[in-house]
Amino acid sequence: MGKLRIICFIEGISCILLFFVAMPLKYIWEEPKAVSIVGMAHGLLWMGVVFALFMAYLDKTLSIKQAASMLFVSTFPLGMFWVDKQIVALEKSNQQ
Repeated sequence: MGKLRIICFIEGISCILLFFVAMPLKYIWEEPKAVSIVGMAHGLLWMGVVFALFMAYLDKTLSIKQAASMLFVSTFPLGMFWVDKQIVALEKSNQQ
């Protein structure tokens, strides 16, 4: 679960960078290169999240319902931070 949290957090940061740094650079200051770079990194990180969720399901760390709901929410902007909160809650419930 630790690796899943890390990749979710990094993907969330890439989303923030894409929306609040790269896109304004493209649309306000007409500098499209930032969107190419940050957008590619964001896409690759999201694919990493999909893979990590699948692996967590295969390892029986997450149920299919948990993995599917996290995958669904991850498609929304900044949804990774909700996913991170859910992972923390699962870790706490597993410790008790």
